[in-house]
Amino acid sequence: MKTSILQRHLHKGRAASRFIDRVRDSYTLKQLTRTQQARSYYDSFDWRLYRGGRVLERDGADNGLCRIAPAAAGGPVLEGAMQGVPVFLQDFPPGPLREALTPLLGVRALLKILTVQVDIRSYELRDARDKILLRLDREHYRIENNGPALVNIRLYPLRGYEKAAQRVLKLLDQEDPLPEPRDGLLPILLQKCGRSALDYSSKLNLTLGPELTMGQALVQLLLYLLNILERNIDGIVADTDTEFLHDFRIAGRRSRSLITQVKNVFPGFHELPYKQAFSRLSVKTCEHRDLDVFLQDMRQHTELLPEPLRQDIEPLYSYLRQVRARQREALLQWLDSREFRDFRQQWRAYLEHSVSEGQFEENGKLPVLAVADHFIWKIYRRLIKQGSAVQGAQDFDALHEVRKTAKKLRYLLESFRSLYPRDQIEEVIQQLKRLQNLLGSIVDYHVQQAYLAGWSQSGAASGLPAATDRAAESLIVSFRALEDESCRKFRDRFTGFSSRANTAMFRSLFRRGK
Repeated sequence: MKTSILQRHLHKGRAASRFIDRVRDSYTLKQLTRTQQARSYYDSFDWRLYRGGRVLERDGADNGLCRIAPAAAGGPVLEGAMQGVPVFLQDFPPGPLREALTPLLGVRALLKILTVQVDIRSYELRDARDKILLRLDREHYRIENNGPALVNIRLYPLRGYEKAAQRVLKLLDQEDPLPEPRDGLLPILLQKCGRSALDYSSKLNLTLGPELTMGQALVQLLLYLLNILERNIDGIVADTDTEFLHDFRIAGRRSRSLITQVKNVFPGFHELPYKQAFSRLSVKTCEHRDLDVFLQDMRQHTELLPEPLRQDIEPLYSYLRQVRARQREALLQWLDSREFRDFRQQWRAYLEHSVSEGQFEENGKLPVLAVADHFIWKIYRRLIKQGSAVQGAQDFDALHEVRKTAKKLRYLLESFRSLYPRDQIEEVIQQLKRLQNLLGSIVDYHVQQAYLAGWSQSGAASGLPAATDRAAESLIVSFRALEDESCRKFRDRFTGFSSRANTAMFRSLFRRGK
């Protein structure tokens, strides 16, 4: 069911009662029901719903009502009864709830953020002619041992009577005026529980001051990335969703890229072992991540096959899930190993010691902006050179090198983005993303062909039927065709990226005074 709400939370203890009295002065207000229930809030680990301006509420237990509501003052609401507690998108039945969550949630799991007890008094508001204008809910939220109840007023306007709802809302704002912007109820409830919304993001949301040296900035970035890496370990162990491992790997790859691309910052005799450690981290997680991506996309893979072969590929997926289970066991052992624990402790201690003692080489003592300019421009020029040298669609090794260099450039741009004018740096990053997306498709299709061939051969020894081998071979043909199609698009995409206008934009940002 789709409806709309307007809502306000009240900070003053008696404001709700006074507001109800003021409404009664102008309208007939009939109390309909009074209920008490548990209300749970859900979001992904990285707050995808809240960042998208939505909250997911669930009232009651096994057969509770799910509600996608606006995070702040008001807007459209979707609600529907749910059997069981949904975790992934596929747990929602086809319909408006799933459609609304799809662009926000993606492959992430829903986690319970908090549960509160709510006392809800529902009213019906009528005018002098006894016409129903809206439904009003007076909600008292209480969290044990966290102070007085918090009150929220929700107005559910009826179609055609929106002006009446705005008049009632004005009465509410006069009773308990709040400064704008209104951030919604969830942050206040979280604060009462000792938490805060948006307390995790895989993005480098770090503001670097231009007064920093490159050494100081790099230490801040690397500590930030180490925190991201460590925040994802519990989710990997619990196997909550595949994005925990993805964010873990990206934090490691960003770290390795920073310490290898931005040279002459840390003393060389310290740098080498950490380069090797991050390389080992990538190797230890690579196969597991590849399997995650392959199995995650299995529905799209199946749709590439002719109808008669679609059932035949399922034994291969079952086999690969078994392979993933073995990879996962090995990964968990490594995450729990002394080697990995020592690496985390020693890396953190080294970074914290470096920033306190200022033990930096030549580039580490220079202003961060000058050094960032130099290395970003250097890698951009390398990318242009490599991309221009690609001979054709079948030059996979060269394309793979272009992709790796594009990643290194992206990591630098995103690491130091706060130093540059926002509109310009975002445009540069978006230009690079468009090229990266195509390069990613080319490499992924190529790698999936190789994996399919290898896994199919390994699986045959495990007793997979011959029909599954034929389905795998058909899928390889489909991937090859998709790879060829993407390769044909590369030249046009790269020509746009390396255009005079784009080069001028890079030059204006990263070649100042040179």
